Amino acid sequence: MESILDAPSVRRATYRLSVANYHQLNEIGLLRHDVELLDGYLIKKMSKSPLHTFVCQWLVEALRRCIPAGFVVRQEQPLTTDSSEPEPDLSVVRGSADDYREQHPRTAELVIEVAVNTEEIDLGKAALYAEAAVTEYWLVEPRTRRITVFRSPGDRRYAQSSVYEGAKTLACAALPAFEVHLPSLFA
Repeated sequence: MESILDAPSVRRATYRLSVANYHQLNEIGLLRHDVELLDGYLIKKMSKSPLHTFVCQWLVEALRRCIPAGFVVRQEQPLTTDSSEPEPDLSVVRGSADDYREQHPRTAELVIEVAVNTEEIDLGKAALYAEAAVTEYWLVEPRTRRITVFRSPGDRRYAQSSVYEGAKTLACAALPAFEVHLPSLFA
């Protein structure tokens, strides 16, 4: 056993937080800034490598060039669901920044996670994003030079998933003006 959490009896005895409890702990300063709430559990976020930062910046610049009026590109900002508050690397939400003064968005048209060392966690987030009715979720893996795209959200799962790699150009179904030529991104 590598961790006490590997024991099923210990996992069953852990305390889960509600989103409201998570917000209260944050407001009184008891939460570290390097955690996010996933399925009721506090999960430590990974530090960002130069590769992660580069890919995120490339994608945000590409998104901002083509996003129409009525949408906002957000970087590492929360989405609030019934049991989670993930902070995706990038999200595109409807509305304006002013719409989110009082509460975080509950869904998005597009969420992108860049997984350099977090593939397992980011793959698990697909269930959270599907539950939140995120129209399209991209899992970008720069080391393997591929993007997995999840579409058609349902009850904690996506009905469609496709892997893009090689010299492909990926068009976003949720935001048709947004395309990524993989060789350019992964150059």
